[in-house]
This record gives sequence, C-alpha cells and structure tokens, in this order.
Amino acid sequence: MSHTSSAEMEQVYDYVRAENKKKEMKILNKDAIELQQTLGSGNFGSVYSGIYKIRLKNRTTKEVPVAVKVLKGGDSPTAEA
Repeated sequence: MSHTSSAEMEQVYDYVRAENKKKEMKILNKDAIELQQTLGSGNFGSVYSGIYKIRLKNRTTKEVPVAVKVLKGGDSPTAEA
C-alpha cells in the first residue's frame, strides 16, 4: 500500500483551490425558478424540486430541473429561492 506524503497532498489541494477559483458563482433571477414539491427539510431549511426557466438568445425558453434549498427565516419559499 502506497502512502501519500503531505507535500503531495498539498499539491492536490493547491490544484483544487485553483480550479475552484476559475468557477464563477451565478446569481439566478428568482422569478425564473418555479418551485414544485418539497423534497425534504431539516434544521437549516427545506429543499424543493423546481424548474429553472432559461431565456435563450433566440427568445425561446429552456426548462432545467433543479433542486432549491430555502433557508429558514424567509417569509415564504420564494423569499430565498
């Protein structure tokens, strides 16, 4: 069995950190998300299935299935979607 040195692990962590920096967080328009049914809930909030409606350049709409976590403390499920 081969053991990975701490120097090798640090190289892996550096690579993962660099890759994560390349990704941009996208903020979605909550009006484009249609919540459907509750999938589950816990201490921090609830998770819903839903549809994200993306408006394409050719003025058509693409519907993408999504899961949305709504944190507790919002006035309604759409408040934090």
